[in-house]
Amino acid sequence: MDYKKHLTLIIGIAIPVLMVIFVAASIYIPAYFAPTPQFSFLYISDNTYDYRWDYLVRSGTITRIDRNADVKYVQTGDPIFYIYDAAKKESTQISFAEAQKLKLDESPISPDEYEIVRGNGNGGGFPFDFNDNDYNSFYFRGHNTAFRAKLKTNGNYWNFRFLGWILPS
Repeated sequence: MDYKKHLTLIIGIAIPVLMVIFVAASIYIPAYFAPTPQFSFLYISDNTYDYRWDYLVRSGTITRIDRNADVKYVQTGDPIFYIYDAAKKESTQISFAEAQKLKLDESPISPDEYEIVRGNGNGGGFPFDFNDNDYNSFYFRGHNTAFRAKLKTNGNYWNFRFLGWILPS
């Protein structure tokens, strides 16, 4: 085969193939070099607007604030608190008393430069609309990559509230 005769055909086929390889590499290679998330976090998996109390992190600890709502319209007790353990990649339910003992950093970005983000509902546009909504999925996003965090939520869009990163004591 005379390659010089078909040089434009070879270049015309090679450019799209190289572009696909470059795009795929730019998506997947950063995940291999990014550090894994190191900091666990505390979150609530319940609709906290239904409860009498609101929960805030002040001076590194969680506090309970009375909403001054009419008691007959709100639920008594506490919502469900969870710790997401970044090393084990699992959530564990804890009580409010246990949550108060934790030292928390309320900033949205962890000390190792990750943040928790919700998946989006972008399933694509016509004709590529596959209804691939992942509003109930959560990800550690940082260092030009993302890792999925399997959180315990009740399947409702509003049933997640990040409270803070757990700092070493």
